[in-house]
Order: sequence, then C-alpha cells, then structure tokens
Amino acid sequence: MAFDPRILASLQRPLWDALKKTINRLVNKVTVSNVRNVAKELLSENLIWGRGLFCSAILKTSIASHTFTPVFAALVAAINSRYP
Repeated sequence: MAFDPRILASLQRPLWDALKKTINRLVNKVTVSNVRNVAKELLSENLIWGRGLFCSAILKTSIASHTFTPVFAALVAAINSRYP
C-alpha cells in the first residue's frame, strides 16, 4: 500500500512547525550563563531533521542582536561538538 504524499505532508507539517517554534524559543533564550543548559535542551530535539531551522534561527537572532554573537558562536560550537 503506497502513501499519498499529500497525506504524509499534512502529517509532517505540524511536527515541523512545532520543531521550528522550539528551536527559535531556545535560541532566543540563550545567554552567557545558560549556554550549557540550552545546548542540552537543543540536543534533546531532532536537530538532524531541523538543522536548517537551527542555522536560520542562529543567523536571524545574531543579526538582530550583535552583542550576543559570541554567545551564539559558543552555542553552535557546543552543538557541533556532538554533531560533527
């Protein structure tokens, strides 16, 4: 039995939107004092599936807040140490 692509897309879209909201919330929450905790929370999400979402969230937030760019770099380094 073959799956209809429209049904599969309608099932995946809410999961994708929830992952996007979660990643954006966590990236916006990061500070110098909680980089480790946010990295652990991000690693519990499906970053393999949402790696593009993570990259765009980091870039958008970094552009909006230049003072936190080193904090975002530390977060990316922590995530990259788990997913080379």
